[in-house]
Amino acid sequence: MPAVRWLAGTALAAAIGLAAIAYPLYPGSGLVFLAFNLCFFGLALLILPPPRLYVYTFLAAFLTLGFWAKALVHTIWATGFLEPVGDFANTPNEWDNALVAASCAALAVI
Repeated sequence: MPAVRWLAGTALAAAIGLAAIAYPLYPGSGLVFLAFNLCFFGLALLILPPPRLYVYTFLAAFLTLGFWAKALVHTIWATGFLEPVGDFANTPNEWDNALVAASCAALAVI
């Protein structure tokens, strides 16, 4: 059990570090970005307490990698590509709308 806690602590510290790096680079509202990160940190932390539900663990990992990790990669490294999801113009308002929707998804799973 100590190894799991150490791994979880290390992953949380890395996630907080990535979020701190991305925060000043985020084009939209800082409050929306902060709420987005808090929702996904809560989603990920609920994986740890036993008994673990494998369906929840898979869904949390799927959403975290699909929403949180991609948002940070696009924010930090400015990859320059957009996924084929419609007419996304990369404006601050559209980023805020996307992160609010993703935050609602994370809260729904929590």
